[in-house]
Amino acid sequence: MKARIIKYAENNGLLVGFTSYENYKLNNKSKFKSDFEFAKSIVSIAMPVNRSENVVASYATGKDYHYLVKEHLSVIEKLIDAQSVSFVDNGPVDDKLCAYLAGIGHYSTNELITAEKYGTYIVIGNIFTDYKFEVDKSSLKSCLKCNLCVKHCPTQAIGDVYNKCLAGSLQRKKKFDYQKVTRIYGCDTCQKVCPQNNNKNILDQHQKLDINIFDLLKCPKKEFNKYSEYAFYWLGHNLIKRNIILYAKNKNINIDDYLKYVLSKESYMLDAINYYRGNK
Repeated sequence: MKARIIKYAENNGLLVGFTSYENYKLNNKSKFKSDFEFAKSIVSIAMPVNRSENVVASYATGKDYHYLVKEHLSVIEKLIDAQSVSFVDNGPVDDKLCAYLAGIGHYSTNELITAEKYGTYIVIGNIFTDYKFEVDKSSLKSCLKCNLCVKHCPTQAIGDVYNKCLAGSLQRKKKFDYQKVTRIYGCDTCQKVCPQNNNKNILDQHQKLDINIFDLLKCPKKEFNKYSEYAFYWLGHNLIKRNIILYAKNKNINIDDYLKYVLSKESYMLDAINYYRGNK
């Protein structure tokens, strides 16, 4: 069984590893505890993503990775043919811990998992199953501790990613330092400067989507579902427009003619418009 799953992963450019549920429970220090007592093993996969210089982070340049990874997990669950449940960046599961314990890669200072083949340019999915697999060893490699991610992080988030990471701020309505916004969704800064990402074999195998900020600004709420294939879609109609306004200001892009399409009167949107117009 394990060999079949490994073969599937290899044929699809994925990384795969196996750990025990007991090992995960022993190491899980997260406040979001998972409770899947039926499980004996965890199958962890990592899918490479295209590197991006786009208006969104690398993991969001193609079709929503949640669906792509879920498709692979569904195939593997059918191969296992046992009681199982799978997760892609959702639920009470520490995805990175699963990947680390399964040997996918090691933790780096930026709190991302670094895989030997793809560096940090991966997205992770996990299957909890009652099928008992032989476990893999965790990676013996470690972060270079160069601290370049610490030095270059625009919001000094390393060490307090949940509260300070720019990618997280772009997902919330709460006001933050708008001058730091250089993308409309996500942030790749710590990955771009990481030497462990140099010369990695990133597969350019996923469809890249064309993101037009002007079309997004014009888009009425009733038509926003045309962006459902994008990872940022879950943010909603207004929040992505807020992010575009901030991005346009910082990149000196004139969107005056498009502000009439921004109809929200919520405080976070008004703050963004005032920022764009240079009002205090």
